[in-house]
Amino acid sequence: MAGLIQELIENLNTTIAVYDELTNLAREKKSLIIDNDVENIKRVTQLETDIVSAAARIDKERVGIIKDVCQVLGKSEKDMTLTLLAEIISNQTEHEEYAALVDKIKASADALQEANETNKNLILGALDYIEFNINAIRSSIDSSPAGYDKSGEEYRESGGFLDING
Repeated sequence: MAGLIQELIENLNTTIAVYDELTNLAREKKSLIIDNDVENIKRVTQLETDIVSAAARIDKERVGIIKDVCQVLGKSEKDMTLTLLAEIISNQTEHEEYAALVDKIKASADALQEANETNKNLILGALDYIEFNINAIRSSIDSSPAGYDKSGEEYRESGGFLDING
């Protein structure tokens, strides 16, 4: 059992490092979004995608370790959580290190979620601004005075923004 817990501790350390790296990239992306640096946003997004793929592999390993731990303990893996496992191993020597990692992984996940939420809000704000400008342009075009050409057909003057009518 101690070997499995040690394996889980190593996995959690790796997971924390990945979450911290993703959080740093999300914070970098925040500045890039604010600066409207599309090329570097693409670069950071690709890095994030690569790291998320690695995180999925690490998560799969953790699920396998938890499954093995549950078999040894005779517990259902469906109900097992990192926090519950910390309670179960409270009398083992790895408990303190493991419990500290569980707290740290929660903090890392929260920091990542917060950074991603900030970026989401910035992007939504930018999209709202773009939509507002498009609507303002359309409104200006739609409210321009109508006229008639020589054949009696109605036309609208462009209103100064765009001549989309030809």
